[in-house]
Amino acid sequence: MAVPSCKKSFFKFWWNSEMNELNEKSIASCRMWKTAGRPRCGPIFDRYRRDKAAYRHDIRSKQRNEKEINTNDLHEALIQKQGKTFWICWKSKFDSCRRPVGIVDGSTDERAIAEQFAHHFAKACSSNTVLVQLGWKLDTNR
Repeated sequence: MAVPSCKKSFFKFWWNSEMNELNEKSIASCRMWKTAGRPRCGPIFDRYRRDKAAYRHDIRSKQRNEKEINTNDLHEALIQKQGKTFWICWKSKFDSCRRPVGIVDGSTDERAIAEQFAHHFAKACSSNTVLVQLGWKLDTNR
């Protein structure tokens, strides 16, 4: 309960010290630009735009490379016909740990769980106005 769970794609394995430097440089030039009154031209603005562009470009290129690396690893494992290696690589990149719901409100029977959901949503989605419950149709064209 105390340890948060994250998706496999949450952590950026490609993040390195160079990325940290670009990030810090971008943040510093942004702060300087804001302190200077957010000018739209001049050396402060040029430095801010250049640092921000370099940082964003590096992020995008690393994300692009991440997809290529995954594809190449899978391709190599498949070409070499290493079934076990292929599936280990596949699961590490794409496997989701979705587990079916086993207990809902103390019930473990699938039929009872389905009935509980049906009852809950029937109650939640029912109309709460007296006119509609009595079968009157409201004319919204008038």
